[in-house]
Amino acid sequence: EAEKLLQLTLKMLKDSQVGYQDFFVELRQEFSPQWRDNISQIFANFEQQKLIEPWRECYYHLLQTHCLGDFKEFVREMGLNEAMLIYLNGVENTSQEPNENYARELYELFTLGVDDGYARTDIEETSRALTGYNHWDDFCDQIYFNSSTFDSANKTIFGQEGNWGYDDVITILFEQKSTLIAKFICAKIYKYSVSPEINEAIVDDLASTFGADFNI
Repeated sequence: EAEKLLQLTLKMLKDSQVGYQDFFVELRQEFSPQWRDNISQIFANFEQQKLIEPWRECYYHLLQTHCLGDFKEFVREMGLNEAMLIYLNGVENTSQEPNENYARELYELFTLGVDDGYARTDIEETSRALTGYNHWDDFCDQIYFNSSTFDSANKTIFGQEGNWGYDDVITILFEQKSTLIAKFICAKIYKYSVSPEINEAIVDDLASTFGADFNI
């Protein structure tokens, strides 16, 4: 049903005088607040934080860029965004003093849902893999990785052991938990765009399509 509706909508646009570009510009404007305020309610709190303006603008640009497209890449870039590194304490996450805040929200709010598909040890091990992004050269510069604060020991995430780093976390997450991610995100989109009462059959259909390539 969802696929038929999408194809019908695209055909209508093609047959009408409404261009694809105009349609997707409007859709992008609609979905950008969706990611900020609905999928993760944490995003809405940025307005309350005294973030440096260039980092705030980079954050909003990230939402605009990835609100449609590759969701896996969206998740990967979100954790490296300066605003997110500051707000969820990534800049404080080092090999000597790991901070679990972002690792927890990556699973709980951004991809899987509360207590769904991960254990306490997965959060602990993931936080170790996300260490090292604590460095910048000047005030308000890009925050970058430096191995001096990275935990280079082996970690076990979702049963896989290795000297995992940031990109490995995203790869393992989407390889092992693709079904859960697809269902969680499609349910959020359905509640935001269609109805607060979820139709499980439609969400399952959407998740099956979405989970094939995670293209929004």
